[in-house]
Amino acid sequence: MRQIWNAPKSLAQLLPSTLASLKWETVLSLLSFPASILLNRILGAEDRGLLALALLIPTTLFALGSCQWDRLLKGMITSKLASPSEIWRHTRYYATWLSLLSIPTGALTCIFWAKLPTPIAVASALYCGIFPIYFLGGSLSAIFVADGKIHSQYRMRTALQGSYLALLVGLWLTQHISVIGIIGVYAVIHIISLAVGWVDLKREAMHDEHTQAPPSKPLLQGFLPNAIETLSSRIDVLGFSLIATTASLGHYTAVSAMMLPIGLVSNSLSSASTARLDWTNPKHIKQYLALTISLLACLFVGSAIFVGFLGPSLLELVLGSSYRDGSWMIPWVALIVASQALAVQTHAGLQLSGFLKEYLLTQSISPFIRCALVIVLGGAFSTPGLLAAIIISNVVKVMICLYYYNQRFIPSHAESLT
Repeated sequence: MRQIWNAPKSLAQLLPSTLASLKWETVLSLLSFPASILLNRILGAEDRGLLALALLIPTTLFALGSCQWDRLLKGMITSKLASPSEIWRHTRYYATWLSLLSIPTGALTCIFWAKLPTPIAVASALYCGIFPIYFLGGSLSAIFVADGKIHSQYRMRTALQGSYLALLVGLWLTQHISVIGIIGVYAVIHIISLAVGWVDLKREAMHDEHTQAPPSKPLLQGFLPNAIETLSSRIDVLGFSLIATTASLGHYTAVSAMMLPIGLVSNSLSSASTARLDWTNPKHIKQYLALTISLLACLFVGSAIFVGFLGPSLLELVLGSSYRDGSWMIPWVALIVASQALAVQTHAGLQLSGFLKEYLLTQSISPFIRCALVIVLGGAFSTPGLLAAIIISNVVKVMICLYYYNQRFIPSHAESLT
């Protein structure tokens, strides 16, 4: 507890950045929440679940093909191993070769996946073609954050969410909203977001005079742990497709999108800490983790109380009657989102602190635990078991990360975070 009470003193430098991030996150929420409501109400639970399945392979491809470069580069910049301009040169080089490998693989997988109707499978395959846009945009956003330019990162995200809402409203007014139309919207908004980031990049004059090809070791080193983590992180969607109905998947996806307060605070802390926290100072890292745990715990308790009284009625009122049967998922999903946010924060902290070995080990171990829990609990208790498995796996991941922090920073039992 002492770490929590002392946190505001040593983390005072994070307050301005956190407040700035919170303002941006609020703007993003005001754009994304209406878009989510509009999408879910018009598509309905069945088509919403179908959209989640249509995006499963492309989004998995984007994560696998990126070889977690957008994460690794943050640690390289914050730990002073490379300059932002050098990282951007590496990014452009990697984008070419990764695209040549990833796009054909993803497109063929989409075409031959029996879960999708043929027209939607074709649209999903075409969507894989924006991989280089996604890779460059995600990496550029990460470079801005790691270099302390959080406003540039948020301009990219605001362009993405703002154009998303505008295009959805346009499709709605012209009566052209469909699963295929939404896939097209996702492609367009990533292009717009990258264009906005490119403008800021030119303003920063980020140039690197070196011409030699960058090493492939960072991508090769990070690929396997990232692949394991990526596949396990999507096991919820895959699990719903195997043991539940498409409508149940739609319920789960829609309820997850409504948990804005938890995501808002978590994203604000993440952006501010990446840009401003001294990740070489063990005391600051310990206090930041303690503060994060306490804030997310309070948010979960508040969300649980709120949904206990208003959740089911609010779900039907906001999303429509087709989501009525999914109201029982609300407390489960609230706990999933809170535990996932905490797992992301603690895991990212390992990498930002320069503990790459521990970061990759955690990334390799925790997915197997999640898969085992999903198979056992999901097979035994169906959808409730699947949700419980995801929660437990998130908690286990947090405990693994805290164990590594203890090993690195807190050798004495008396100071242990756990």
